[in-house]
Amino acid sequence: MREFQITKTDAGRRLDRYLSAILPQAGSGFLYKMLRKKNITLNGRKASGPELLSEGDVITIWFSEDTFAKFSGRRSAAEEHSAAVPDRAGGMLPLKVLYEDDDILVIDKPAGLLSQKAASNDVSVNELLAEHLGTDRNDASQAFRPAACHRLDRNTTGVLVCGKSYRGLKEMTELIRTREVKKEYLCLVRGCPEAQKFTLRDMLVKDETANTVHVESSGTCLASGSAEDTAAAASHAEAKEAVLSAEVLASAGGVSLLKVLLETGRSHQIRVQLAHAGYPLLGDIKYGAEKMCGVKALPMEKKIRRPMLHAYALTIPGPAGTVTAPVPSDMRKIMKGAGILWPPGTAED
Repeated sequence: MREFQITKTDAGRRLDRYLSAILPQAGSGFLYKMLRKKNITLNGRKASGPELLSEGDVITIWFSEDTFAKFSGRRSAAEEHSAAVPDRAGGMLPLKVLYEDDDILVIDKPAGLLSQKAASNDVSVNELLAEHLGTDRNDASQAFRPAACHRLDRNTTGVLVCGKSYRGLKEMTELIRTREVKKEYLCLVRGCPEAQKFTLRDMLVKDETANTVHVESSGTCLASGSAEDTAAAASHAEAKEAVLSAEVLASAGGVSLLKVLLETGRSHQIRVQLAHAGYPLLGDIKYGAEKMCGVKALPMEKKIRRPMLHAYALTIPGPAGTVTAPVPSDMRKIMKGAGILWPPGTAED
């Protein structure tokens, strides 16, 4: 991964022309493809190319160091690596490890990093995991390759568990499938739910082509957690039941901090269900306030570069127990701006 912060000198240039200057060997077709796939982002968001750059903008390029060296016209990846990451072999970012034993490794995934590759040039958690363990993912002779046991959306931060051994990967995948691993998220949303604790049940349908999810039938907010209201909708062949429980931890400035526990693991589940209920995540362009609720975003939302969603804790049967990831700095900054201090008694940064 490489990040480039735009200075006053480059402000006003088009994004595609700036990229062509720093990656002259890539070709415009390849660059536009990487923009569409979000392998290249502008301020953490998808871009198309003609955007005019402003001072302070951040361009993130999610290529391996060898790929970056090839397209930038440098002599070798080693030279690029020595300038960018002098204390790390292989040119990749180090993993932030929260827990590790012989079979599994739990990391704090940063925003912008894929859990698994979407394209051949992507750098994902799996590549960083291989480097951490000193293995070669391109070695066809290897019967087993360490890998992430589940996924987080690209711009979701927090706890992600990986399998170091075949036994660890198989056992963790099964524990997740059977919902014996408990997932706890924190998110910042528009508005303040009337109930301090509530449950959402919806039938979700995914559009694979557009990579979007929508609610097929009206969800129900229930304190009891009864499934009766979703029985009729369950007949839809494409719809899948999605259930989450939420608790309001704090509210201020038109913003609420929610703790969310997932009972099911559907794509974009938290973002879609909360938006459908009228509480869209801050920074969520795809399912945000203007798109789902028809209301204008709060002024603070204009500076948010990703949906404010963080995988805060994972409870795993066995010695690992509950593993937590600290709230990331961008989320803490938004909380501070809204006047939310959590946990209670937390001192301001």
